[in-house]
Amino acid sequence: MGRSDPTEGAWAPTFRPSRAAFERPFCDYVRDIFKRHPDLPMFKVIPPKGWSPRKGKVDLDKVRINTPIKQHVFGKSGAYVCILEEQRGMTAAEFKRLSEKPQHTPPTRGQRGAEDDQLRERSFWSGITNSPPLYGADTAVSLFDARLPWGWNLRKLGCMLQDPQFDVPDIPGVTSPMTYWGMYRSFFGWHKEDVDLYSINYLHFGAPKVWYCVSPKDNPKFDSMGEALYPDLHRNCRGFMRHKDIMISPKMLKTHNVPYMMAKQEAGEFIVLNAAAYHAGYNLGFNCAEAVNFAMEEWVESGKAAVPCTCTCLPDGVSLDMAIFCPELRTSSDEEEESEEEEEDGSEEASGSEEEEEESEEESEEESEEEEEPAQRGRRGAAARKPAAAKAAPRKRGRGAKAAATPEESSESEEDQESEDEGAARKRRRGASSAPRAVPKLPEVVKAPRAGNLPRGAAHAQWGKVAEERPLAVVERDDRTKQLTFSLVHRLAKPSSKAGAMWVGLLKEGPDGLFRPQGTSKLLHLGLQFPRVVRVRAEYVAPEAKSKQRAGGWALKTKQERILM
Repeated sequence: MGRSDPTEGAWAPTFRPSRAAFERPFCDYVRDIFKRHPDLPMFKVIPPKGWSPRKGKVDLDKVRINTPIKQHVFGKSGAYVCILEEQRGMTAAEFKRLSEKPQHTPPTRGQRGAEDDQLRERSFWSGITNSPPLYGADTAVSLFDARLPWGWNLRKLGCMLQDPQFDVPDIPGVTSPMTYWGMYRSFFGWHKEDVDLYSINYLHFGAPKVWYCVSPKDNPKFDSMGEALYPDLHRNCRGFMRHKDIMISPKMLKTHNVPYMMAKQEAGEFIVLNAAAYHAGYNLGFNCAEAVNFAMEEWVESGKAAVPCTCTCLPDGVSLDMAIFCPELRTSSDEEEESEEEEEDGSEEASGSEEEEEESEEESEEESEEEEEPAQRGRRGAAARKPAAAKAAPRKRGRGAKAAATPEESSESEEDQESEDEGAARKRRRGASSAPRAVPKLPEVVKAPRAGNLPRGAAHAQWGKVAEERPLAVVERDDRTKQLTFSLVHRLAKPSSKAGAMWVGLLKEGPDGLFRPQGTSKLLHLGLQFPRVVRVRAEYVAPEAKSKQRAGGWALKTKQERILM
């Protein structure tokens, strides 16, 4: 099939490691290849004979596809936009039966429309707008055995994402594998992986999968093409390709002089994608693939430079706080906060000094007054000293650890599959990104100090156990006005089976500016953009001992502008 010109779609190289090579640490093997070929978009790996991802066969009746999507395609001349319509859940066996219906099967030899091309590339692109197929994407289950005697296991690649040193939260599809169920002409739109990570895909069984991939060094050309073909989408979101609803034909890539590589992945073969590599593809019939992201040290700079989705199209998606891998990012942020604290403290001290000076001047004036007013002078002095003393009271300080989401763990069993959350199974980053910060944060479940003995009244009795000592801010954006608002909440020690979600108790701001607990609690679904969680500084102000007019409450010390950044 010898294509050699990259603009014509060069074929991805194929590696056939020996058993000894396949038993090496996965990252070592991949690193060696990308070290020799840093601009390689992707490569294929055919595992040695005798290796298998599992012992038994897959029972399709016991695998549930929670949210298959119908792929409606619109456009012409090689540039298309897709509408991904969610369908009712079904078993993999039901999906297979659907894939065998006439409208979802390729023409057989001798039928009109049949072709000799092994990739059926011409018929795919010429009929891409016809008969929308179903695609069973993002099913949070692995078909790999938990332990394999030898060789690669997508559940345990041993990369940075699984290294306890970095404490990366479990994110289905990113840190743990997902399966993808295809039928004839189903496809995956052009995109890069979340945070521009590396990716590996294994085709368990079924018809081949066809891949297109662009080298990271040619991303500027690809981005320019995308902006030219879809100016409105680019204007609304710089990361619109992450929506995975764009299909661009190889003919259009050639027109815009974007080099690309192709691969035909057969059952039992791996495809490994370079970090930050744009890719797309389609299926030649019913099949099942499994994929997961991975990270190596060489990826970190790409991750820091990754451009996230900046609109509201992907509310349930994922990203990574790069400070997990780059402590200097967190140090810089902390130093900024500390600087802000010092400024606030300095202003308070200055305020206190001014009051003391005023008090001193007042007392001097009082001394020169007639002696018959000692009581009045005493009252005035006490009144002047009281606020100064209050402001000099010691302040609590503390800062939580990094954010983390706790999605449901993948499992092969039918019971676990039935309990999967549809949002987790629909990692459709596809949902995915947060506020236009340089580095978007994960849906946050902050590892702050455990709530010990909270002051009386600091939490509501109806909440149950509180998980965090201090409140958190939840930032939301109005879809219509685009206005940002925030509220304070307490994270509750109540487990959630939903990915990127946590139970919180609400705090309401009073006329005096203090935030007090309400009886209401709710399950907060975090998005990569909004809602998002922000760590704040707050301290509890106790109720006045002699007066019942003011109840205790939380005083927010972080500036509103900083919370809404």
